[in-house]
Amino acid sequence: MQADFFMEFTGNEYNREKQIRDVLIQRQKFTENITDETFGKKCEDRLFTQKEMRWSDVKERAATNPLWQWHKMNALDFLKDDMLKKNIWRENGGYIEKPPFPKEKTQVQVQELRRDDENGEATLKLIPKYGDKVYYEVGGGATEASSPVENLNEFKTKELKLSFLCVDSKGEHETGEPVEWKNKITIKYRVYDKGDNKMVELISAPHVPIKYTTDGLFSVLSN
Repeated sequence: MQADFFMEFTGNEYNREKQIRDVLIQRQKFTENITDETFGKKCEDRLFTQKEMRWSDVKERAATNPLWQWHKMNALDFLKDDMLKKNIWRENGGYIEKPPFPKEKTQVQVQELRRDDENGEATLKLIPKYGDKVYYEVGGGATEASSPVENLNEFKTKELKLSFLCVDSKGEHETGEPVEWKNKITIKYRVYDKGDNKMVELISAPHVPIKYTTDGLFSVLSN
């Protein structure tokens, strides 16, 4: 780069460093704008040449690419931290990835609002993410052929095990994996006399087979 340089005095003072910096800025060889979108776009175009790169390789290109502008020493690290914080870039296993990113797969969150210990009925709230329809299946994995959930805010069930699947009916997000939910089992008992014998009655909620042993222990096993 060639540039005319004139020794300028301001108030009988000569600021050599400022004048050199001003010339470099005018010739676009030095920049102080390291926080705007333009700086990030320049980095993606000139240094971040692949969709995924090690950050050390990006910085090495900055040091060796003659088209890259000079700037403050920590400018690139500041840029990386800012872009990651804003989720414009992503970091994975020491590599930095720039957009575009694939859209997130659908998900469903299951929240247990309340449960009736008398009959084992649970009331669930289903929160779809990146989708608008939720299907459920008893026992196995839910699919789009399963039963649709009509009330996402209060889904009542006495089943022991359910699977939920969230689907984006617009087709913008790929369908994710089904989410499994398991009910709890409560056991109630009563002891009463029947003739000369002591009797024990065990009741499970929801209903499951109850098996017993003669060593004083029993277990509840679901089908």
